[in-house]
Amino acid sequence: MKDWVKWDSGIKPETIEGFINENACLQFCADIANGAKHLALDHGRICTDSGCLRHAILVDKQSSVGKFTLILQESNEEIIDSFEIATTCIQKWREFFFQNNLNV
Repeated sequence: MKDWVKWDSGIKPETIEGFINENACLQFCADIANGAKHLALDHGRICTDSGCLRHAILVDKQSSVGKFTLILQESNEEIIDSFEIATTCIQKWREFFFQNNLNV
């Protein structure tokens, strides 16, 4: 999303980078995207090494339903809900578009 907005909105790249750096969900999403794009993450905005991001399937024992989850290792194995990250990122981008008078 960042690259599309940079090249198609007329907004300064520094403004867009600042927006991302102010929002942890977008920083985390950038690390995931760059790790996937380059096969490994050498350095990131939140993750500082390639072993930082892991994934798991957590299974609810009562319903036996599995849920894909991302795990951020640097934060004491803090479990981060990937759906929550994605939902928050969409909300933040919508706010950015609104504040900068961009069509959605």
